[in-house]
This record gives sequence, structure tokens and C-alpha cells, in this order.
Amino acid sequence: MDKQHVFSRIDGAIVNAHWMMNMPPLQVCVMDPQFSDHSPLCIAVKAGMEYKGRPFKFFNCLTEHPEFEQIISRRWENENRNMKDIWCNLKQIKEEMKSLNKRAFSNTTKKVQKLRENLANIQAQMRTTNTAADMFDVERNTKHQLEKWSNIEESIYKQRSRI
Repeated sequence: MDKQHVFSRIDGAIVNAHWMMNMPPLQVCVMDPQFSDHSPLCIAVKAGMEYKGRPFKFFNCLTEHPEFEQIISRRWENENRNMKDIWCNLKQIKEEMKSLNKRAFSNTTKKVQKLRENLANIQAQMRTTNTAADMFDVERNTKHQLEKWSNIEESIYKQRSRI
């Protein structure tokens, strides 16, 4: 009696919706089974993924900015009759918050370093015998700015560490 070979494809690859949404296009290749009765599957993933940008992270220091309340109140003045209106308003607020964050709070570490250097220079000038009276005001303002930006930087780092 001659053995007859039966061809069937019972092996398969299964992915869920999350995979399909977040992974690049892929192809499943059925390979030769060699000594097994199962065919190994090779998943060929397309090399380059699309860059979707960085996700927006809301930092608490945004609430202390003078423009924050204006942005929020301007967006919620309109009547929100349905969920689509609310969703559109939230999307617009997100874009404006991203812009505000980029304008006002980008490079906080560099701002703190620059303020520290400025303060060191001012204090070095004050050690000379010809200290102008307004140098005390300049030093006080620089210290105030340094404290403000140091607190903002610390707040951002605390929030990032919890994420």
C-alpha cells in the first residue's frame, strides 16, 4: 500500500485589533515543515513604521500660565449640544495646550542653567567695590525667576517620573 501525502493548512497566525492598529503592515509566510507535522510561520513585518509624533502629556505647570484660563474659557463658551461638539472642543484645546507648552515651557533645563549663570555673573559683579544700587534689584529679580523656573522644572520631572 502506497502512503498518500495529504496537503492541508491548519496552521495560521492570529492577531487582534490592537496589533492591526499599532503595527505596520505584515505578511505571514508558511515555511516548509521539514521533520514536523506543523509548518512554521514567519511573520514579515514592513521595515519602517509611520511616525505619529509624540503623545501629548498635560503638565500641571500649564495651569499656572496666564493664557490657560483664556484658552479653556474660549473653547467652552460655545454650546456643546452633543458628544461630537465636546470631542471637537477637546481636540482644539489639546492642540492649543501643545502649542502653549512648546512656547512657554520647552527647554526648562536650559532656562534654569542660563538663569544660574546669570545669577553667578551678577553676584560676581556685586563683589566689586563699585556695586550699583540697581544691581540688588537685578539680583532679586534673577533669584525670583530662577526659583520660578526651578519649581516648574521640578514639577515636570516629578510628573514624568510617575508616568
